[in-house]
Amino acid sequence: MTKVAIVTGAAQGLASDGMDVAIIDLPAKKESLEKVSGEIQALGRKSLSLIADVSKEQEVKDAVKHTVEILGGLDVMVANAGIYQAASMFDVSDELLDKVLGTNLKGVLYSYRAAALQMIQQGRGGRIIGASSTSGIQSTAANVPYAVSKFGVRAITQTAALEWGQYGITVNAYAPGIILTPLGWQTLNPTCIEWTDKYMPVTESGGGPNGENYVNMLMGNAAMKRVGQPEEVAALVSFLASDGASYVTAPTEDLYLREVDECDFCSVRPQCVSEHFNAADGLNNDQFSLTIPKPKSSGNAIAHTPTARSMTRVAIVTGAAQGIGRAIALRLASEGVDIAVNDITKRQTEVEQLIEEIKTLGQNAIAVLADVSKEAEVQEMVSKTMVANAAVHGLASVLDVTDELFDWTMNVNCKGVLYCYRAAAAQMINQGRGGRIIGASMGGEMSVAYVASKFGVRAITQTAALEWGEHNITVNAYAPGLIDTPMSISAGNGASREQIIQAVRD
Repeated sequence: MTKVAIVTGAAQGLASDGMDVAIIDLPAKKESLEKVSGEIQALGRKSLSLIADVSKEQEVKDAVKHTVEILGGLDVMVANAGIYQAASMFDVSDELLDKVLGTNLKGVLYSYRAAALQMIQQGRGGRIIGASSTSGIQSTAANVPYAVSKFGVRAITQTAALEWGQYGITVNAYAPGIILTPLGWQTLNPTCIEWTDKYMPVTESGGGPNGENYVNMLMGNAAMKRVGQPEEVAALVSFLASDGASYVTAPTEDLYLREVDECDFCSVRPQCVSEHFNAADGLNNDQFSLTIPKPKSSGNAIAHTPTARSMTRVAIVTGAAQGIGRAIALRLASEGVDIAVNDITKRQTEVEQLIEEIKTLGQNAIAVLADVSKEAEVQEMVSKTMVANAAVHGLASVLDVTDELFDWTMNVNCKGVLYCYRAAAAQMINQGRGGRIIGASMGGEMSVAYVASKFGVRAITQTAALEWGEHNITVNAYAPGLIDTPMSISAGNGASREQIIQAVRD
């Protein structure tokens, strides 16, 4: 039986061989699309060229439906469409972030989902393949929108692999470096070169009006000092789409982030802000100093940075009304730190109760009720050390997650972290004495929006660390597993706390 594949973004340099292929791209790429279609037909295969925008789910659904009607089914989906636009942590706008995430992240989600529904209906399994990037494994400075989107592709891929393995569907993503395609060379525009010169040393191989010095720098520790070819990536995709890859699917173990063992400082997550946080409220927000050592798994001792006793130590803990945030606030207070307790308005009662507990420990505490998904509010949250510990858990499978749930989860968990980091860094740079910024990341099966948002936190954290290290600002994130908190219980699909704990033990 002839197999059928769909390749999105196919006019940019990746196609398929040995199958009938439907290729999808934007209207502006129509001429290139038709050229690729002709090349496929010259190989003796059927080809269907379709115009669609992968950031619009209905257009993706229509493309899959049309492919099945004309070519007879669907066996392989290659979600290859993507865009690249660079921006630093301080410069990235909501509009730019939404544009890149719309194509690179939501486009992958829509492509995966439309393909999986058809494959499940056919009952013969299938191959789903997405385009991540080396930027989805390790971010770089001035690359936050692209890195967040490509980390998110990994999250969606891993989640989909766990959900759809039962149907004989494998889900994988490839992560190439610089490839000789229009998108690959787009990274060599003057803006990117300018940022690279600022954040990374270039080689002494010449000026490079065409980016030669930048390319040499990008090669870094690569074993083969050259740019990759589209055909080399296509060969990998061809293998993942073949019968030989029937037992190759996204690894579950990557969901557990081992990088945490490398950190020297404990790290956390985000939820809210404060226009009331000032000296008049009883906390001296001009003086901050806080170091939270994290025990290493090796048992090696960690040196504590001396704290000047003349300075009042202050921490903002977001999402502190319950769970991990509450525990962190009490722990810091027990160590002599004054606390600004932050959460959303509906948790005011819990916030006030926590403040009273902190005061019994002999520390000052104030309430700062606000929403981290609103940057105007977050900009008021300034401190030397931010412990950002709030999140929402959008529980839904890849097939079931709605745009509304996906956007809400990304806004609070991912954009909220971006806003918190950025507001804190601006103040810390202004103060000129460094600081600590802390976030969190973890996810699991049946929570694709949550997992994507937390992979995004990793991308933002890595990017921020590279951009702000020169200002003596450290940026870290922690990745807990299942913690006994109200959010974990609410994600238990109706199970009681005791049932969840027993299930984990079993």
